[in-house]
Amino acid sequence: MLPLKDYDLGLGWTWDYLRKAYTAQVEADIAAAVDAARKLVRVKTLGRIVTRTDDSGASKGLGAGGYSPAFATTAANTNVDFAPPEYAGTTFANTHEHYKVGATSLTSANAIVEMKNLREHGHAGPFDLWISADDEATVRLFTDFISASDPLVTPGSATSLVALPQGYIGYLSGSFARVRVVPGLPVDYWFMFKSYGSNNPRNPLRLRVSNGESQLRFLAFPDPSQGPSPANPLGTLIVWSEFGVGVGDRTNGTVRRNNGSWADGTAS
Repeated sequence: MLPLKDYDLGLGWTWDYLRKAYTAQVEADIAAAVDAARKLVRVKTLGRIVTRTDDSGASKGLGAGGYSPAFATTAANTNVDFAPPEYAGTTFANTHEHYKVGATSLTSANAIVEMKNLREHGHAGPFDLWISADDEATVRLFTDFISASDPLVTPGSATSLVALPQGYIGYLSGSFARVRVVPGLPVDYWFMFKSYGSNNPRNPLRLRVSNGESQLRFLAFPDPSQGPSPANPLGTLIVWSEFGVGVGDRTNGTVRRNNGSWADGTAS
């Protein structure tokens, strides 16, 4: 089950403020609301990734008996037991685990383990590896890391580079993974998955939006709960949306925490 919850942000414009405000001030308020909307989507998306426990309850956009589970994890960690389907002669139990823990620093060998954890379910490379900004320097030192080419930089004759779409910093040849630094992903966590393109049911995450909507939108309108205000129609203006983020294919995602034991992360 995918969650669905509405969110709103009041701009707090008073009649007196709007009477005196410069255009730049109003534009700055609107820009702040847009930034808040983007952060909300980012936090909900990354938060689902680094949370092993099920989402449940009204506060998460679900009914009292509804659960939105994470990626494959042992039955003790979820209310929705999951034994991944057999693939190429390999069978899996409901103790199969896609949330891994490391004791020391992240390593290239860790990435190879994550890659194999995806490949055994039929997902083929190239894979995507999301890392935090704080872990970028560590990953760049991996012996199998190849930097992405930059059209503004002329490399030396002995420098190996890889051509990748914009946004990737490089490629791990041992795990066939394109590496992307993702702002808001907490330090010591990383996430590997296979992208199948837009709206493919095999993708790791799914986005649920309001009935009748085909994409995520944030709408601005006077707060209907406040009633009409002819003297200041913009005074109750809110930015509103309704959406939820949940896991799609429970085999298509592996999350590692480098801290000795697992704890759900906090996205920002």
